[in-house]
Amino acid sequence: MLRRTRNSNFDDLSTEDHLEVLLKRSHAEPVIIYKHSDICGLSNVAQREVSLFASDDTAPVYKLVVQRARHVSNAIESLFGIRHESPQAIVVRNGRAVYDASHRAISAEALAEALNQSRRLND
Repeated sequence: MLRRTRNSNFDDLSTEDHLEVLLKRSHAEPVIIYKHSDICGLSNVAQREVSLFASDDTAPVYKLVVQRARHVSNAIESLFGIRHESPQAIVVRNGRAVYDASHRAISAEALAEALNQSRRLND
């Protein structure tokens, strides 16, 4: 069972079981993975942007804290072929990464546009 993180707009992504749930869910709707570093100031800036995006409840956002779940971060890198960064945001649709951004490229506006584009994949 997934649980919400402290920020109630995020679902916890700390195990490979959570990753499997996320992947299955991505076949019904796009989902966002947000990789966060507790020791990176830029991650705090990115988290505010992701929180702004998530406050609209437009798509589920799964937060992975890299220091607590590096094995899951590694699995994501391997699964999608996207080099690990933190902070990093990845939009997943139908089990595939259809968008990724890192560092200062993460914004609520960019995530909203990526989400809209991912929804058109099924249109």
